[in-house]
Amino acid sequence: MHPIVLFRWRGLLALGLLALLLAGAPAGPAHAQAGQRCFAETGQCIAGPIRAYWERNGGLPIFGYPVSPQQTETVEGQTLPVQWFERDRLEDHGASGVLAGRLGARYLELTERPWQHFAPAAGAPAGCRFFEATGHTLCEPYLSYWQRAGGLERFGYPITQPTYEQIESRPYPVQYFERRRMEIHPELPGSPILLGLLGRDVRATPEPLGRYPDCLGQLSPRLRQAVASLRLAAPIGCPAGPAWTDLPVSTQQFERGSMLWLSERKSTLQWYYPPTILTLTDPGPQVASYTDTWQAGQDPDSPAASPPRSGLYAPWRGFGKLWAEHAEVRDALGWANEPQAQPNTADTQLFSGGLLVKINGTGVVYLFGNRNSPGPVLVVAP
Repeated sequence: MHPIVLFRWRGLLALGLLALLLAGAPAGPAHAQAGQRCFAETGQCIAGPIRAYWERNGGLPIFGYPVSPQQTETVEGQTLPVQWFERDRLEDHGASGVLAGRLGARYLELTERPWQHFAPAAGAPAGCRFFEATGHTLCEPYLSYWQRAGGLERFGYPITQPTYEQIESRPYPVQYFERRRMEIHPELPGSPILLGLLGRDVRATPEPLGRYPDCLGQLSPRLRQAVASLRLAAPIGCPAGPAWTDLPVSTQQFERGSMLWLSERKSTLQWYYPPTILTLTDPGPQVASYTDTWQAGQDPDSPAASPPRSGLYAPWRGFGKLWAEHAEVRDALGWANEPQAQPNTADTQLFSGGLLVKINGTGVVYLFGNRNSPGPVLVVAP
């Protein structure tokens, strides 16, 4: 029986364009016209209670530019004036005032990750707040930002624990709230918290097809069995690409983790993945991905390195080249526990919420999260 394990991707890379939002500069050329404030950047104007709310509560750095005109929409059973912004949807509730939309919860629904599927917190660590309404905690640095920037009225309750999200192809630490997504950006001075572009993303994300779990009927029986063995609390969506069966794979065990090699994958549908090595490091554990560059006849089978004691080995072929060239991999994994990588085959399937890898003949199933997952995960199931 293998344990179920949660992995988080390492590495936080730059997203410099968002730095412009930190300065709180004026919102570009704007002019007043019959109570309107218009923005050449998007060709949209704001007016009335929505304009007043936008200006009073932070303007451009908090809400972004308007990306739609003010219009009447039905939101959660109510028909009312709304206007979409890059980071939010503002709703005019008349006597109740202007409210921000519940875009955090909505985006999770649209990406087939309803917040109710996220595991609740066991309790609140020291210095954190626990919210019984959703079962989640709020800790630093999100807690201070939440308190000074509007608290419950502006953000709503936390609906996930802190996790990682793929944002424009890069993983960032985030936490979801009913109305917003907070993002930590270490590539910017002071690692500030920025608010996600959920207004843009919710408008751009189509309604889910509502096929989960029915769409799993598209899978081969052995892949359906692999998905069932994971006993997932949250759906992983529907097949989003081709399946590969009996794909060559190799694994090698190390002192503090393992490596997994996946061979090149191609199809006639413009899907292509180069040979890939995944390093799975304890404790935590953590996962990192590298392209395999080892060439037979050009690179040595293993590094010229002598293990410190009997029973340890220098890793093999592509694993060995990666291990020799990346000190962070050597430091994290240590030496190999077996003299060579173990070849096998795997069945793989790309889903809208992750990549499934079933190692044939072992009963081991991996699920690697992608940009739609709540925090890229790897599950090892019996």
